Amino acid sequence: MFTKILPDLLARRRQPRLAGFGARLCALGSHLVVAALLIVSPASASEIWLIAGVPVLNQDPQWHGIRADSADMWTADAPWQMVARNTRVILFPPGVVLRAKDDDVLKQAFSDLKRRNIALALEMGLLTQTDSCRYRGEGYLDDIQTMKNALERIRRTGGELSYIAMDEPFYYAHQYSGPNACHEPATEIARRVAATVAGARSIFPNVQIGDEEVVNGSRPAADELAEWADAYRAAVGEPLAFIHADVDWSGLAMRNLKPLAAALKARQVALGIIYNANAEARSDDAFAQSATEHFTEIEQVLGVHPDHAVFQSWLHTPTRMMPENQPGTLTNLALRYLQPVPSLSLMREGTGIAGRLTDAHGQPVSGAEITIEAIDIAGRMTPADRQLTGTVPKDAAAAMIGIRANAESSCVCAGDTTATVGMIRYSETGTGRKEDIAPGAPPIPRSVKLSPSQTIVWNLKQIPVTAGASYTLSAPIAAAANAERAGYVTAIFFDRSGKGLGRSMLSFRPLRQELTKIKMDADGRFKVAIPTSIAAAHPELRAYYAGSATVRPAMSSISPL
Repeated sequence: MFTKILPDLLARRRQPRLAGFGARLCALGSHLVVAALLIVSPASASEIWLIAGVPVLNQDPQWHGIRADSADMWTADAPWQMVARNTRVILFPPGVVLRAKDDDVLKQAFSDLKRRNIALALEMGLLTQTDSCRYRGEGYLDDIQTMKNALERIRRTGGELSYIAMDEPFYYAHQYSGPNACHEPATEIARRVAATVAGARSIFPNVQIGDEEVVNGSRPAADELAEWADAYRAAVGEPLAFIHADVDWSGLAMRNLKPLAAALKARQVALGIIYNANAEARSDDAFAQSATEHFTEIEQVLGVHPDHAVFQSWLHTPTRMMPENQPGTLTNLALRYLQPVPSLSLMREGTGIAGRLTDAHGQPVSGAEITIEAIDIAGRMTPADRQLTGTVPKDAAAAMIGIRANAESSCVCAGDTTATVGMIRYSETGTGRKEDIAPGAPPIPRSVKLSPSQTIVWNLKQIPVTAGASYTLSAPIAAAANAERAGYVTAIFFDRSGKGLGRSMLSFRPLRQELTKIKMDADGRFKVAIPTSIAAAHPELRAYYAGSATVRPAMSSISPL
């Protein structure tokens, strides 16, 4: 799940909610050799949406240089030519419009969009506040005039607004369970949104209204989005133009996209999927790898093909928008998506697996390297060490090491399950500080029973920390597929007065163990034996082809026997 507040380069957006539902600052922002215009594959989304921006006033120093080259996109020779030719919509957050450095930068951007025949969308909360609801965060307008100011500035500077993407009104007014949660009925939310839509259309009469909404591991929450679409249609008199899924990137959440796609199709509402990375992706390359694996799994393994592929980031990565031929940029991620899609088959053969890789024309791909993984969806494999690194917050003096489940951004959404946690370790670079924290009473590793009806808040040990130091938090963790994002190991940082300064989390998720790498034979085929110890755990087996300079990655999987 995701959170957001007003950023400095682009405006209010969110971090993945696996990192918590509190607000935080966000911003927008291999070498590929392509000789001809790329065309979206029939197996891909019919439209590409891309977030972008212009220079803004009063930028926070922490965002200096982060995707600042977004401002350079609006010239004829800007190095995103292939992606631009295939992009249907550019999405601006409201802060870009309201805080743009001057009217001239907006005029240049809007003029260039028209020249390229790219439509303009504005991401903005359209939900008005009430006296009965104390929540005042995401999804809500400060007031109607704020929306009108943004739209008037777009019109004044030559923009033609085609879409408004509402900022998760249903999630924050109905599903959100944090501080000051309101849990309003869909009909009331839709009634208030309808009044705001009327105000928007007083400025842009033909603007279409869509929505961005959270898709997490809860199937009931995903099903409620269809009810929300019905309530909106009844209140406004027309269907939503789209719902863009803001996925929390758990396996359960991705599987919820399939029934959601069917429900929206029945209602003639377009489905978009926001393709970005796990929160742990802290480098440009890691972001690209994570996001690429997401669209590959969703479209090739799950068979979900969205109407809109939406490329945007609310993390510090990637640090650049362009050039499109440089791995790790946001436009390069879109370029990879536009490449031809190969086919990777996978089947059981005796005690092992076999498969074949063919190109978009059905011809074998020889010599390509395939990675074979086992995914511990049953939670039966030996716990494997997981770790994350970070910097101790400024003014931090202590950290509470603990375990959380079904609380504070985690959800036991798929029934009773278990996770296993071994010895938790905290260490700092340069200070010599090291701490080993037991996950509770013996034995270690400890089995953690998880239930939708039970909240776990275990504070294991408070330890001293060094402000500004680089640290590593690690622990052996094993979890079944239905325990993913149900809980996490955490380090919660405090100052000397006890004020919370932030947290790091090692979320429960199934172990992914690489078994081998193997190359295709002359006919694009391969065979792999599966070790008996791995087979006994009944994992999901997955094959992954990383793609090439001109071909998209491919993925296939086999469920346990």
